[in-house]
Amino acid sequence: MLEKSPTILPGRIWWLGMLLLLICAGTLRFTGYNFSLPYIDHVDEASYNIAARMVVDFGSPMPIGMHGYPPGIIAVNHIFIRLFHDPADPPGAVLWMVRLVSVAFSLGCVVAVGLLAFRAASPLAGGLAAGLWAIAPVIVEHSRYGTADNFVTFFTLMALFLALTGTRFDRNDLLNGGLIAALLAVVFKYQAIFVLPLILILPLWRLTNRRIPRARVLKTTGTHLIVLGLYAFWLILLFPALEATSSPDWTAATERLGIPTLSEIVDNFHVTRAALASDPVWLLSWLGIVAFVLSPIRRRVDGLALAVVVLGAVTWLIGISFYGALGPQQIRQFITVGALMVILRAIGLTGWALVVLLIWRHAGNEQITRLSRVASVLLIAFSLVLGSGDINASIANAREHTLPDRRNDLAAYFDSTLEGGRIVATTENHKTLNRGWGGYAGREEFPLEAIAALESRPIDDWRGAGVRYAIVPYFTYELINRAAETGVPVESTVARGELYSIPPTLRDELLLLKSYPPSTDYRGPSMVVYRLEPITHPLDVTLGSLHFVGYDLEPGSPAPGETVALRLYWRADAPLPGDFAVFNHWVDASGTLIAQADGDPLPAMRGTSDWDDPTETLVSRIFELTVPADAAPGAIHWIAGFYLREDGRRFTASDDTDQVVVAELAIE
Repeated sequence: MLEKSPTILPGRIWWLGMLLLLICAGTLRFTGYNFSLPYIDHVDEASYNIAARMVVDFGSPMPIGMHGYPPGIIAVNHIFIRLFHDPADPPGAVLWMVRLVSVAFSLGCVVAVGLLAFRAASPLAGGLAAGLWAIAPVIVEHSRYGTADNFVTFFTLMALFLALTGTRFDRNDLLNGGLIAALLAVVFKYQAIFVLPLILILPLWRLTNRRIPRARVLKTTGTHLIVLGLYAFWLILLFPALEATSSPDWTAATERLGIPTLSEIVDNFHVTRAALASDPVWLLSWLGIVAFVLSPIRRRVDGLALAVVVLGAVTWLIGISFYGALGPQQIRQFITVGALMVILRAIGLTGWALVVLLIWRHAGNEQITRLSRVASVLLIAFSLVLGSGDINASIANAREHTLPDRRNDLAAYFDSTLEGGRIVATTENHKTLNRGWGGYAGREEFPLEAIAALESRPIDDWRGAGVRYAIVPYFTYELINRAAETGVPVESTVARGELYSIPPTLRDELLLLKSYPPSTDYRGPSMVVYRLEPITHPLDVTLGSLHFVGYDLEPGSPAPGETVALRLYWRADAPLPGDFAVFNHWVDASGTLIAQADGDPLPAMRGTSDWDDPTETLVSRIFELTVPADAAPGAIHWIAGFYLREDGRRFTASDDTDQVVVAELAIE
């Protein structure tokens, strides 16, 4: 286990261990792979998905500027849209299939990491590297996204493994496979171009072996250069790769493209390092690699392979740094370099096992094979203890991805309950009601006016822009209440650092419609939905479990023959025992019905049997009621209640009340 292997691939025991690792890694990754759907959590997933739909509809993703973007991930989406997508559904309806393929490639990365570490050091190093990669929480988190990262990482690692193995064993078929894998990596992410020189140069190492004909080595390299030239001709001249800068900022921050500085490269290195392990763990690993300079240990590592892994990590890090210092929020851009660093980490840990073995040997112990097994077992046990935190974090991550996403509840609420209208929302909900980017499939339209904090502008400004609803973070809701209760303005700081003041009067200018308080039982943000107009006429009348909390009436004092617009507001302590219609009756002083307007209570499809949130304000549709032309002037009563359409039976309270007086009006 601690010795370099003279074979192309590891033995059966190693593959058996790899199978067990894949079962564990697959459990972590496939659990919750369809998280949040139909809401699309990651904007890049939606971008690739829509680009693929455009390829089907228009032959190119040029309408959103992605015609020069690496085509690999768009092609994967295109396959499933072409074969399985119903044009009546949002393009994201097939995203779960794309994610399944992405997770499969993530598992392939576990194998590729293991094989590359095996090639560089030993079967034990390969097993350790695969295990570390299988349980790394940040990798488990990003394994489920339908983005290019798992694909490019797999192809890059396999390109390095095949090129190294083909070089060491003089196998042109493996060298050819390495080149193909490298070209496929570039198809998914252009930064993989920085690894191509390694793949081209590695086969020339065979020139140091006099038993290998030089002509054959040079012929292979020449063939690879021709293939690379044809590939470059297609990529640059036929496929518009040079127009990748047209890609939108959310998929490729090309406005930051430039030669990286040393500080940017170092910053990105630290981001990768911090995401995968703590500083003491990395220090332990680096010291273990230093152990390979000792003469008795040096022969147990393939120096060429180790150098290639280091160079691969450095070149990828430089390639990513062309976009500047990206920061922890862009960690998925560093997954490939992270895999190479994990390989180095595993090699460093095996270096410590070799040091222990060397000490035992100098102590006079001759049973080297047995001692080697003991050292391997101890190293595996130590690694399990060291990785227990990662295991627990990855299990928690898998569970978290099985939770329902509140943004789906929010989208369903808007579509089933509210009239259409413009909205303002913060980043957490900027695409929740977007059909393409968010996966919203409702019948109502809720255009986004701005990604902004509600308190960033006066309410009248938002109303003037046609905004009807606001989706605000729950903490903003708490600040609005605090300002109203204390009578003192409260400062609010949003994510980008802007400071706004919430006046005490803000709550009175809004109508709280629905709240989603913090909960560990859901994914997604805690939030509150406001309407930007309060109730015109507050009310406090009860009919059983129903509370009539207000109404709107325009005009307030109708004349005979005039049509009046009515709207009611309710809160429900519990769902009604069926889906009732609402009636609005106007009766004169003698009790005679002079006008009525009945129908479904809400403007959308949601029935009264689904009124299950006592804190929610339910806003009725607009009812139009025409006063008879011969109606006598005087006082009338507006009476309202609920009834079942099929038999006319009314909703009745425990005291046998089946209607309420909403208001007393006057006919002019």
